Amino acid sequence: MSVRRDFNMTSRYGIYTCLCIAAILLLAMIGPVSAKVIILNSGDSIQSAVDILVKEGGVTDEGELCNDAIILNPGIYYQNGIIIPEYRARDLLITITSNDAAGGDQTNTIIDGINGQSGIIITDKKLEINGLTLRNGYSSTGGAIKANNQLTVISSTFTNCSAGDGGAIYSRSYGIRVSESTFNDCIASLDEGINYRHGGGGAIFTLGTISIDSSKFFNCHSKTRGGALYSNNYISVANSQFSDCSADIDGGAIDVFGSPVTVTGSSFVNCSAPGWGGAIFSYGGNIHYSRFSNVTDYYNEIIYSHGYMNTAYNWFGSNNPWNGETCDPSEPWMVLGITATPDSISPGETTAINTNITYDCSGVYHDPGIWHIPDGIPITYTTVSNDISVPYGSGNIVYGVSNAAFTLSSADYTLFNATADDQTVNVAFGTPPPTIPTITSISPTYGPTTGGTFVIIKGSHFIGSTAVSFGEKNDSNYFWADNDNVIYAVSPSGSVGTVDIIVTTPEGISATGDSDRFTYKEALNFTVSPEKIRTSDIVTFDASDSIDSDYETIIWDFGDGSYDISGKPVVNHNYSEVGTYTANLIVTDTSGV
Repeated sequence: MSVRRDFNMTSRYGIYTCLCIAAILLLAMIGPVSAKVIILNSGDSIQSAVDILVKEGGVTDEGELCNDAIILNPGIYYQNGIIIPEYRARDLLITITSNDAAGGDQTNTIIDGINGQSGIIITDKKLEINGLTLRNGYSSTGGAIKANNQLTVISSTFTNCSAGDGGAIYSRSYGIRVSESTFNDCIASLDEGINYRHGGGGAIFTLGTISIDSSKFFNCHSKTRGGALYSNNYISVANSQFSDCSADIDGGAIDVFGSPVTVTGSSFVNCSAPGWGGAIFSYGGNIHYSRFSNVTDYYNEIIYSHGYMNTAYNWFGSNNPWNGETCDPSEPWMVLGITATPDSISPGETTAINTNITYDCSGVYHDPGIWHIPDGIPITYTTVSNDISVPYGSGNIVYGVSNAAFTLSSADYTLFNATADDQTVNVAFGTPPPTIPTITSISPTYGPTTGGTFVIIKGSHFIGSTAVSFGEKNDSNYFWADNDNVIYAVSPSGSVGTVDIIVTTPEGISATGDSDRFTYKEALNFTVSPEKIRTSDIVTFDASDSIDSDYETIIWDFGDGSYDISGKPVVNHNYSEVGTYTANLIVTDTSGV
């Protein structure tokens, strides 16, 4: 272990200096400067370096307050329970950083907590972690770091850390700032937590504010709330990524309990929660230019807010909750688009394909030089010709666009498809084939020979229909296409037997098959005996010649307020008073008609 005083060193992350020749007035203007820097090798004790700084640090030889630093040379430091007490002044900073002058960074400068019971670092002093990896930390609060003062994390990695609250970082009420850092496999477990009534925070827990920029959270989990981040104060996230994060209650990635959240330019992929907010749970805020893909929760509220939340200009992909709905111009979402330049080519010619997420659903262009959806959204290309789909490469959305070149191989009608997050757009080349109508189902499937049955026909390409036939040369006089997929028709009279319903449009006629079969049956009828009835007579009602096994329920209405629901085609009834009565037979077939 070496101790160095009164030196100048310019670092990748900042400047640590002790220019004691500066005037007292100048020191007051620029604030504290570093008085001591301790450089360690992997066999040295970080706690011992802290102890030296507690005794000698925080003040220059001239008596001026200053910040301190511990620089770690590349290597693995198997240490935990490092305690940094408050010393000199609470606002002074201690930095623990890798030694970039020796080629150190977060990939080769590692503090391994070897799953000790006290976490890796507990600090009462302002702390900055820079260019390090902290792994295998374990504690009841803050598996890697428990901060009782402000904490800044820069260009660092936290891996396999766990705690009751704040799997990697815990701060009771102080702000946490994280930039260009990564959190892997961090877990907040309810069993060990002391503040589980608030939440968990798989990576970070604080009752203060959290500021995240350009950072990544992979496979972080909370047994309660906030798979990656939890706070009951303000959270700000920019240009960050949350993948495979989950919580067992609310907020699969982020839970801001009682306060708003601001998120810009960030991704939420494969995040989940069984309660509210598969990605985010908050009390209002703003979320813009972010990506949500394959996010799940019980209530299908991937972003849940107890107050007003502005979610304009996000890309929801397969999670688009408004898919198929009219765009809300006050809060539009981003849409996938595609263009070809030129848009018409001959076989052997090439066109430039531009797939983009630069327009919102109201048609407004968003300049990616100002704001854009996060880079790296994978996109796949396919071509479809003669109903055969062929892969045509892949790419990524960068600055809102993905470019490809397409060469048309034949004169056949060809679709060039681009798919991102289960959303597909396409451009077409060549002359499209005729859109022949197709019938997929009809209801009901039978009716009386007298006609008059109202039939619902479902399928495709029905707009512009010119005829609906029940068998050859037996056109319906009444039909109309409600849309391209539904036609309503009234059956004409016909003969007993099964026929095909055929739809005709200017493009052609529908093919016949099992899905269009309609059966004509004898009209429903019944007999009454005897013909002359006295009040003492037993009257027999017989519909056995009209009812077959296709009928599920049979109800007789005798017109005197009496009914028979035995389901029999032949029943008896006695009229007790003289009068004129109208009897009705009501039957329901096996399809409910």
